Amino acid sequence: PVALSGDEPHKGFLVYAVLGGDEASSKEMYVGSWDDAAMPDGAQTHPHCAHAATHDAFHNAGIVTDMLPFIVPENLEKGARVTFKTTVVRDYETWFAFETSFVVGAADGAGDADVAFPSTTTTERSGAAGRDARRRRAR
Repeated sequence: PVALSGDEPHKGFLVYAVLGGDEASSKEMYVGSWDDAAMPDGAQTHPHCAHAATHDAFHNAGIVTDMLPFIVPENLEKGARVTFKTTVVRDYETWFAFETSFVVGAADGAGDADVAFPSTTTTERSGAAGRDARRRRAR
């Protein structure tokens, strides 16, 4: 599973995986899928974007961890880079966007352990678009 976890509760999230992720490309190639039957309460495959997992109307605002059942495609080649793109919403005015990449066949991308987002420096944006972005630590 993909573990989305933090020190503070979050109200919503959107997570999806793409092949590569390093290139500045306007076309992303989505990879993997989500196991609808194993989704935890408050989570779902996005109803309009089957490649993404998101919160649902019943996501509890007190949740600090979501364990999302990601299905790795069987046809990934060794050395391929998979990038998880994530947005987490703490409240109406505060959200975080970050990316985490894994290389197929590497120790942290071989499927030997659950995929967990490590502590990452993220960009926090508050309020209306165009306000200054601040750097934050999030998990």
